[in-house]
Amino acid sequence: MYRKELQTLLSKDSIPNFFFLYGADNFQSELYAEFIKEKYKPDETLKLFFEEYNFTRASDFLSTGSLFSEKKLLEIKTSKKIPTKDLKILVDLCKNNTDNFFLLELYDENSKQSDIEKI
Repeated sequence: MYRKELQTLLSKDSIPNFFFLYGADNFQSELYAEFIKEKYKPDETLKLFFEEYNFTRASDFLSTGSLFSEKKLLEIKTSKKIPTKDLKILVDLCKNNTDNFFLLELYDENSKQSDIEKI
């Protein structure tokens, strides 16, 4: 998805509950990430930045119910590609529960659009 398509999508009242942001312009990715987080309005957020990524911790966060929060946001910032299998599971956890949100910011200038779009 290109920037113009993303802007159109984000201008709607209802947006998808998972986004993958990537590209050579880190500032732009961070700007869109902040806008997306404002639209989600989560009650609880788990932030895993760069080396902190742990699939078990991420999937447990999205799959476990909470007494104190309904809307949960999993935010991952990384410069390393996450295995496709992991991403598919995290996306499925969002598809199965509309109160789960997943935001992945990939800071890898060499990332290819087709790699992420396969998910």
